[in-house]
Amino acid sequence: MLGFPDFLAPQKDNDLMRTISPLIALICCTIMACSGGSSGGTTTTDEGTTDEGTTDEGTTDEGTTDEGTTDEGTTTGCAVLNDDDDTITFQEAIELDGLSHTHGAMAATDAAVHACSGNKVISFDPCMAETPTETDLGGSCKAIGTRGDTVVVSSDDGKWQLLTGDNNTGPSARTLRLNETHIFAALGVDGVATAPIDLSAAATSYAIGTDVRDTLPMAGGLVIGNGIHGLSWATLKDGVPLLTATKLELTGTVMGLTPITEKRFIVTLTGNGIAVIDVDDNGLNIVGELDTPGLASAVAVNAAGYALVADWNALRLIDMSDPAKMKIIARENFGTGKLGAEASPNQLGRALGIVSVGNTWIALGLNAVTRVDINPDIQVAELSLANSLIQISVMPGESGSTGLLFPNTGRMALEVNNIQPGDSRIAITDLFGSSEKEGVDMFVEPGDTGFIALGAEGKAGLETTISFTTNDPDNATVSIPVVINPLLVDKNDTAPDFVAPSVDGQMIRLSGLKGQVVYMKLFNGL
Repeated sequence: MLGFPDFLAPQKDNDLMRTISPLIALICCTIMACSGGSSGGTTTTDEGTTDEGTTDEGTTDEGTTDEGTTDEGTTTGCAVLNDDDDTITFQEAIELDGLSHTHGAMAATDAAVHACSGNKVISFDPCMAETPTETDLGGSCKAIGTRGDTVVVSSDDGKWQLLTGDNNTGPSARTLRLNETHIFAALGVDGVATAPIDLSAAATSYAIGTDVRDTLPMAGGLVIGNGIHGLSWATLKDGVPLLTATKLELTGTVMGLTPITEKRFIVTLTGNGIAVIDVDDNGLNIVGELDTPGLASAVAVNAAGYALVADWNALRLIDMSDPAKMKIIARENFGTGKLGAEASPNQLGRALGIVSVGNTWIALGLNAVTRVDINPDIQVAELSLANSLIQISVMPGESGSTGLLFPNTGRMALEVNNIQPGDSRIAITDLFGSSEKEGVDMFVEPGDTGFIALGAEGKAGLETTISFTTNDPDNATVSIPVVINPLLVDKNDTAPDFVAPSVDGQMIRLSGLKGQVVYMKLFNGL
């Protein structure tokens, strides 16, 4: 493996990389990841929830206290609104000002969660029982880092700021990480930056020639996540990172680094899930890997040893009892749902970040933060539909056909019933599951996949649906649009607006690039 110089060179301009990176070179438009699959689940709120306990139509459950309910012997810390029908449930939500750009826009202390919200930071208790406090910034909030009670914020006005008020000069950061003495920032193609933890001096930047997505100070050194170039290791001398020859190549794009112990961490790999890594005298070593279906950007581990992954179109609960044999035990389609009629589902339906405080979880979406509760004891069927739109092309004088997969990623058998095409031109030509069960149209065992073959007649355009019911609590009733011979986007047509990750991993809205040359790669990953 090629090593780097011992001392990182002071930052220099890299005009080519700075020009290319904002362009959308890769827009992962798999139907599953970007289209927003059908979901019957919505955020559950309870206007009767108070600081004194959980009320329900005027009655108070005095058994629910600030200590919360218990889950396998550990306290949740928050009153659970509904924990008896699904493994993962959404609870309270807070809308944010502006668009979150990376998973680094949220961090937690032992007592509070802090999130970027436009030109300010909102701070709130993990249970979301009280009104958030706000801290104004001189520019747009980009990243937040915490250690103990210390909270540091990076904004795009060239400042790093402590929530206590002290500030100093620092570049706009993707993520901020803290150890006992220093702050470490990931700067993308501009490398890394460091500053004293009290901001008594301005930040110093170092170029390393890679696209730095995250850093993690641990075990006396600094792990650097280099996007498509894997991981590298630096020792620290008075807060200055000294790169070593230690590197670890990984499959996928490194997005986030999350500590588990003093010498073990999890790396999220967009397009390839997560990996558990150990730091020892022999370097960086893979303990276990687990692929996830979405675009993993962040992960948190709670006090009970479960991991929750922000996987773009869903949250996925991981059993971490054996890091070498991790397994997904639950999935919840991500979306806050009730944050105003004007909110775009494309904004609300994307999970970027996740933090845990005890056994309470907070998920960061593109424009909202949502409290999430889990109960690993509850087992449900989970229909992981890849299609949110079915398109069938029919040539003159011929029939068109396509298929619909029904993967069951849950821990109970999936039952599908009442399958109904919305028009007589759409016919079900074949259907099969794991086995037959009386009274069930399709029966799919956990880990198996059912299938429906669809046929279409006639060349005239048609927009209709196919609908069905399931025993998946998140997909009790599903209706999928079906289009025969859809109109195609032609040259000079207005492009539809959407949000997608750029090559440097930040969220970009297409309309925000108006007037610029934009390179896009569209593909179906199925």
